[in-house]
Amino acid sequence: MVAVRFVNFAQDLSLPLIIIEVDSKINIKTLCSKDESFSSNGHLIAEAKLSTVSFYSFCVSHIHRQSNSVARNLARHVSGLMVWIEDVPPHINSILLAVFG
Repeated sequence: MVAVRFVNFAQDLSLPLIIIEVDSKINIKTLCSKDESFSSNGHLIAEAKLSTVSFYSFCVSHIHRQSNSVARNLARHVSGLMVWIEDVPPHINSILLAVFG
């Protein structure tokens, strides 16, 4: 569901290219496959795949879970769609400093 929201948001911003980083190789395989997904989230995967054709470039890459600490912490503290353009939520500052020094 997050990938679908991200792709839709990127379309609204008219971004020419997007990169989605995922910590699940199964999800990467599913998103990149031309085959239909019959999982319980198959409709979301189909929507994400259809939406990606509007981008000049679309890439899905694997990131190890331990390298994805900022995204995991944001997901725990955020409900709904939130966007930060310049400021970072206070509870994420320490994590960003630890990761990016």
